[in-house]
Amino acid sequence: MSRVQLPAIAMAMLALAAISAQAEGVYKWVDDQGHVHFSDAAPDRTKIQKLDLPAAAAPVPANQERSWQEQSRLASERRTYAAQQEQAAAKQQREANNACLRARQNLDVLNRTRPVYSISTQGERQYLDDNERQARIAAANQQVATSCRN
Repeated sequence: MSRVQLPAIAMAMLALAAISAQAEGVYKWVDDQGHVHFSDAAPDRTKIQKLDLPAAAAPVPANQERSWQEQSRLASERRTYAAQQEQAAAKQQREANNACLRARQNLDVLNRTRPVYSISTQGERQYLDDNERQARIAAANQQVATSCRN
């Protein structure tokens, strides 16, 4: 092989490695201490999130550099994508916090000493008896346990 072919072959191998690494995907998870981790291999955990990353830009040959406008555009796209991911994660966290709050409020109402009722389709109050109230308290405790894991 000539010296000219070696760099071209090396570039081709690097491009293939990048494509295969992206095809695998990227996984995100939070450990028990609350630290966020990213990996190309799925961890042995029940709650992981596979990230769909945008396709990587084609590698630029060594003898051709990107213009500053192209670099600026790509950087802007990466920032926009990261901001969208942050917003989605923040929205998901807010929804989880709201579900936890609703579950705790429901449990609080059921645990009060006052009579608890619901409104029927005819607009009449239907009071819970002790057995039904205990069943709803057990269900509310389960809902709090699943909604308020953090």
